Amino acid sequence: MKKRQGYLRKDDRKNKQGSTIEKASFGDMTKGMKQYTPGTKEFQDRNKSINIRVRKGRRKNKFHGRTKTFTKASFPLRKDVTKAKWMKTMSNEEELILDVTLSLITGLSAGMMMGIEDVTSKAAMKDWLDLLSVSLPPEWNIHKLIDSLRMNFEDATKSKARFQEIVKSYPIARKGWSRSCQNRKLGSEGFSCGFWKLLHVITLGVAEQRGGRNLIDSGMMSPTTVVFSPSTAADTIRNYMDKFFTCRPCREHFLQTYDDCKNNRRCKRLTTNKKSEIPAEWKEISLWLWEFHNDVSVRLIGERISKTFTRGVKNTPTASDEVVGIWPNVNSCILCFQESGKWNDAEVFRFLERNYWPDSETDPLTDKLLKFESEGTSESWMPWFGAFLFVWIMYKLMAIQSHTIRQPLVSARLLYCRGIEKKMRVV
Repeated sequence: MKKRQGYLRKDDRKNKQGSTIEKASFGDMTKGMKQYTPGTKEFQDRNKSINIRVRKGRRKNKFHGRTKTFTKASFPLRKDVTKAKWMKTMSNEEELILDVTLSLITGLSAGMMMGIEDVTSKAAMKDWLDLLSVSLPPEWNIHKLIDSLRMNFEDATKSKARFQEIVKSYPIARKGWSRSCQNRKLGSEGFSCGFWKLLHVITLGVAEQRGGRNLIDSGMMSPTTVVFSPSTAADTIRNYMDKFFTCRPCREHFLQTYDDCKNNRRCKRLTTNKKSEIPAEWKEISLWLWEFHNDVSVRLIGERISKTFTRGVKNTPTASDEVVGIWPNVNSCILCFQESGKWNDAEVFRFLERNYWPDSETDPLTDKLLKFESEGTSESWMPWFGAFLFVWIMYKLMAIQSHTIRQPLVSARLLYCRGIEKKMRVV
């Protein structure tokens, strides 16, 4: 029997219950994809690592419970960097989560002002929320808001005010994007940068989670979960941009480029097969968006240069100018280029993974992002102690300062009074 290339292949053997045993065939998959694909050693190792961290954390927090299986809704470990932390430099993953979260919420809030009364707008928003649910990393805390909107969709879309009310019930302490999204030279406010990060995470999530199929197979989500093919995922992004993206020139250019099937070979390269077993077909959506992003960057550079003049002559963008907008460059990913100068798609995909889909094998820095849901923590006293310490120090400083200021005032008052007494005696 010829071995089928892809994620899974059927074996003729039966287990004790008589169901078909599925054996893994995982060629052309990256390590990251394997970690989210049931049946791989990497998937099993990831689950063991999660269980170990949960057991250690629960012992530390004096909390006991089952740790064998997790669902997306009850996942005990969450990554949340929306709370401000004093005197702390953010890691790359923290910046990614922060920028994606802020841009997602900002986009939802602003997009609702465009209206959601018609049927097509409601369908676009529902599909967008479903796509976010299966594509963003399951341990990200932003799922609370996404799932709340999904589960209460009819109520949430009754009016703009009701939608905004639900969004505001999940406040964010941090109000600014990370340093990587604050390009002061270009006057960027961070939203555009963060939104591109969001789109890259979504398209990678479609590849890593196989459109949601891996989440169903692993028991993380219900069998009724909506599964997206690369093509339908791309269409969902397109429809969201059409109905809810507030930047009109950006929206119009995106739609014009997207609807042109010749652009990036989108129509031919993105499969409509939700059950595809070919890893390369799932990777295509990430590579397509990466090429799309590069095209936009090159176009914007050309537009900026075309608006400038040298000695009264309008400047024309050169090939050297346009190369600046292409990402990654040789310095950031030398393996992304073949000797011929062409792109190495396999390495580009790995590069995108490293930047937008951090390895689930956490290191000590990543572990600091994790917090336990619905559990008291032995370190819960620390914020209170810190607040008390801060108040006590300020009290002491003010007391010292007030004492220091009060002494000269008392002395001055005494001298003033004595001067008046002396003057009265003379009279």
